[in-house]
Amino acid sequence: MIRIVTAARLRELRESASRARARTAEVQRLADAALVRHIHRAWELTARTEKAETATSNARWDVDLAQAEAALLREELEAVRRDGRSLVLLVHYGVPHSIHRGREAAEAYAATLGVDRHGWGPLTDRPAREVAWRILGFTAKEGSNDYLAA
Repeated sequence: MIRIVTAARLRELRESASRARARTAEVQRLADAALVRHIHRAWELTARTEKAETATSNARWDVDLAQAEAALLREELEAVRRDGRSLVLLVHYGVPHSIHRGREAAEAYAATLGVDRHGWGPLTDRPAREVAWRILGFTAKEGSNDYLAA
């Protein structure tokens, strides 16, 4: 069957494709936002877990809850490691800021905070507290709950 495409139909197809691209970009933006929220929640849970694990005056149920949260986080980090993905830590003047699934994700997030997306350079010997933003890779230390810079 032969179909003749009119100028009006071609315009409709282009507009439809344009709407589809816009929708794809919106869905990607929403997915990225959800990932950032998830990573922030994981960071918050890790901080709460560490506080609960080190504080001897906490009630036992707080420690149990924190240990359960830590186990969930360890499972998630292990899943990321098994999938071959890397995690990076975004550091602001030496203070951990957020965890991201790769350097590009960290740079993209930092750009939302006003950091020049293309202004990242190699690591310097300057102390971390003197550097506005730094991206550090990290891995879990085998046999412990510690993490090592990659």
